[in-house]
Amino acid sequence: REMAADFGLDRVADKPDSYEICFIPDDDYHRFLKDRVDGLEEEVAGGDFILSDGTKVGEHDGYPFYTVGQRRGLGLALGHRIYVTDIDAETNTITVGPREELQQQTLTARQINMVGAADLTEERPVTASIRYNDAGAPGLAWQPGEDELAVAFAEPQRAITPGQAVVLYDGDDLLAGGWIETVGADDEAREREDESFVPLPMASA
Repeated sequence: REMAADFGLDRVADKPDSYEICFIPDDDYHRFLKDRVDGLEEEVAGGDFILSDGTKVGEHDGYPFYTVGQRRGLGLALGHRIYVTDIDAETNTITVGPREELQQQTLTARQINMVGAADLTEERPVTASIRYNDAGAPGLAWQPGEDELAVAFAEPQRAITPGQAVVLYDGDDLLAGGWIETVGADDEAREREDESFVPLPMASA
């Protein structure tokens, strides 16, 4: 944007960011999936919206049509803003709750690639990025198993989402990455949440 402004390209410099998927011009993901997956709507219809304590608060159209962090289009009126905080594909259940319930501090990932680290059998400080264009946040990382990464962040992170990538850095050096599988602390991760973290320099954008 700064370069565009320097060259007098005001239309480019002032153009708003796009947060949608480029190949769905009308942003109707529901329709897009229905048109391309025969019988999807019938197969997944009738799932439950629940609160974190298990209380059912409504029904939804099927888990593929929702994302963690989503607020709009839920069709629920609970007297306050609510967000999708968890999606269970096996039971077709979507958990909703207030914004603070989106904050999580730990994750596990699988299908990992050890790029700049031989292994992480011993925990080490890292900067972990959990979404595109994310500068990352400090935490501890280790391998509970051969094809598994675990990360405990120094501070809770918003909307850590299964299915998205987590990428680990040491400064500007890429260490490892994988696909987020589960979110939330197990006993081992809880112990690490209470440990002292030494923040590392953030990876360059």
